[in-house]
Amino acid sequence: MRHAYEYHPVFMARRTRVEIAFLMNKPHLAEEMLDLLKRDGYPEEPGRKIIVETRAHFRNRPQRDVQPLVSSSMVAVESAAGGGQTAPTHSAQTMQGAPRVIQPRRSILPPARRSKAGSRTIRNKRAWAIIKRAIPIRGSISRTCSSAEKFRTARPTTSSSILRYGGRAGLNLNRNLQLSAEYFESRIEQRFRARWNAISYDPDDMTRYLFKALKREARARLSYRTASGATLSGSLGVANLDPDYDEDDLFDIDMEDYPESDEFDPADDDNEIIGDLSAHWAPRDDLTLFVYYARDLVTSAVKSLTSDSVGAVARWKPKDSWHVNLRSQYWSYEDDNALFYIQGESFWEIMPDVGVWGGLDLSTVTSSKASDYYWTPYWDQRLLGVLRYLQAWQGYTFRLDLLGGLQREDGRPLRRSDDEDLGGGKSDWELVWGTSATYNKRLGSYFDLFVDGSVMALRDYIDHRFLIGFNLGF
Repeated sequence: MRHAYEYHPVFMARRTRVEIAFLMNKPHLAEEMLDLLKRDGYPEEPGRKIIVETRAHFRNRPQRDVQPLVSSSMVAVESAAGGGQTAPTHSAQTMQGAPRVIQPRRSILPPARRSKAGSRTIRNKRAWAIIKRAIPIRGSISRTCSSAEKFRTARPTTSSSILRYGGRAGLNLNRNLQLSAEYFESRIEQRFRARWNAISYDPDDMTRYLFKALKREARARLSYRTASGATLSGSLGVANLDPDYDEDDLFDIDMEDYPESDEFDPADDDNEIIGDLSAHWAPRDDLTLFVYYARDLVTSAVKSLTSDSVGAVARWKPKDSWHVNLRSQYWSYEDDNALFYIQGESFWEIMPDVGVWGGLDLSTVTSSKASDYYWTPYWDQRLLGVLRYLQAWQGYTFRLDLLGGLQREDGRPLRRSDDEDLGGGKSDWELVWGTSATYNKRLGSYFDLFVDGSVMALRDYIDHRFLIGFNLGF
């Protein structure tokens, strides 16, 4: 009777649809098939096997043995080595998605034949630090640029660019524990007109200052995945800023560290302790949460400032065709400044056969004080519509977004009476547009290539970013 249930065409079709849901990342489709299998009397023991596989996939749980319901049963379920993603979904510094490395996964379909010798598995239950395989070696190069011609907003730089490159590598100490190391360098260039940090602001003074610096950062990271699927990660390292100028270059500079200080101290190249702590878990198949704390150097070529930040990301799928994302982050800077960012996204699948999605993107970012040395907007609000083309399956992802909408920014309160011409008023809603694309392709069995780029034309400046990288496993 059990054999008849397992190999009945209807039940085999439903198990196949569960696997299709895995590949398409549709938890509600998988849950619907599980409910139908249970409703129609599918045997309990193989049904438990499929449920465990489903939870392991969508909640990042370690794949484990399923004990038989009766002790005399000879059925054993083999566990895939590694099984699932153990790296955080988002970088604690950039909040960008990390490329997912898909591990080989066995089919949940029953085998046509099961030999007696294959029905038994021998495992070392006490093994804790066995090196299974190396985690992928990862490298990336990114270029971020922005340029502005007007000065109605708090965007501090006339132009800025960041070239960041580096890599990370490590080992899986066992199926749930990873140890890795990473090193990155960022070449920062800022050209700006002193405004908020000018000793005496003169609207007719069009002098531009050029600052260059090299930021180096190195850290070690330890990640652990619990039995519930939660990933805990922590890193510790050092970073320093090597400015490409000295005190002689600042002889005639008309800037100050903060209002009424009347002095400007050059950036130092001392090492600063950096690191982060994060937790990523899925309380349900359709909900993932990510929280973190990070300490890092502010991205600036002018000053070497540390920042402490906390953030959270939530991804919810009310339906397989409806995705909701929420992000928020708060930074506290060494110079007593603060920045807060919040974003909400909602996407609906418009044309499933083609892969077309439509969505809304709402965001607000603001800082408590203005500075010419790093980005300090004041109540920058954006309301964007998104048209998305998405094709994704195992080993391949392509996404193209077309964005358009409205943006406005409030006028910042003045610091002192002689800044009368500096603050500006609240801006009206103005049209903005942009586009972004992502390409991820598996080449061979061990090599993944990913490319990401975006251009955003805002009220007073244009941002564009390009990233290329790879994952290499052994």
